[in-house]
Amino acid sequence: KIFEITEEHLTELKKLKPPQYQDLLKEIHKQLITEYILRIMKRRLNCKTENQQKQVADQIQCEADQLWALFCCFGSEATYLRSALPEIAEIIRLKDVDAIIIEVAE
Repeated sequence: KIFEITEEHLTELKKLKPPQYQDLLKEIHKQLITEYILRIMKRRLNCKTENQQKQVADQIQCEADQLWALFCCFGSEATYLRSALPEIAEIIRLKDVDAIIIEVAE
């Protein structure tokens, strides 16, 4: 549902002049990614099996791809945001605690 709502609002914002539109688009993109990450961090992800762990990571990756496609469609130039959610998905996929510590520390 968030994708539909975001798409509707972004369509309306396309009426703005390019510099203002791009600034606002980047800010919305950043805010959406930030909120997504905050929600992941607030939720207790208790994956008891590797399969559950993989499913959560795959869902995050899928939604990251959808968000990226949506904002690319509207011309977002905030390419630095592309890797945020896939990196979190990759950390969730990791099984080795030492590898997780290294990933988070980087």
